[in-house]
Amino acid sequence: DVPFFSNWSEAVNHSKKFRNSCVLLSSVIHEVYSYGNSKSISKFWKDIFGSDFEYIVIRDTIPKGIDTIKNYKQDVEKVRKIVDPVLLADYEKRWGTLESSYRNFVRFLFVYRYKDDWERESMENYMPLTYNTLIRKISDSYRVIYDKSFKYAPVANDINKSYGIDVRKDTHLKMILRKK
Repeated sequence: DVPFFSNWSEAVNHSKKFRNSCVLLSSVIHEVYSYGNSKSISKFWKDIFGSDFEYIVIRDTIPKGIDTIKNYKQDVEKVRKIVDPVLLADYEKRWGTLESSYRNFVRFLFVYRYKDDWERESMENYMPLTYNTLIRKISDSYRVIYDKSFKYAPVANDINKSYGIDVRKDTHLKMILRKK
């Protein structure tokens, strides 16, 4: 008996019937940033925080502290020896070199897992914003009641197994916001 909606206004109107309404953004934010533009992204945040949901639940690839990693060149060298050079060149043409930032390097490792769907997946920005950027976006009408940054074990383990390297920072976030 759980309704699903593809129309935002219908979902918001339906939620007003309930006291503890919740919107779940599970792997949604990176999709909005990957396929949207500045206008649609701005509208997304306005809609989310203007919706009056009691709770907003976020689970996505929102890294914490990832931009502080500087010494990872040995990891890049290991990856360059293994991956398909054509796909790597395609990625770097679009997103920049693996050496440009640790976030870009890890994002490549996430994307490369989907070689069979490269055309679509290589367009996705799995880490469009950091934890600190997200915190600045949260409306004053909401407060964080749960916040957990983590490495998603299946992906981190796969990266370690495939390349012999460890992901050094948290790449995922689970967060619950509650209306004040």
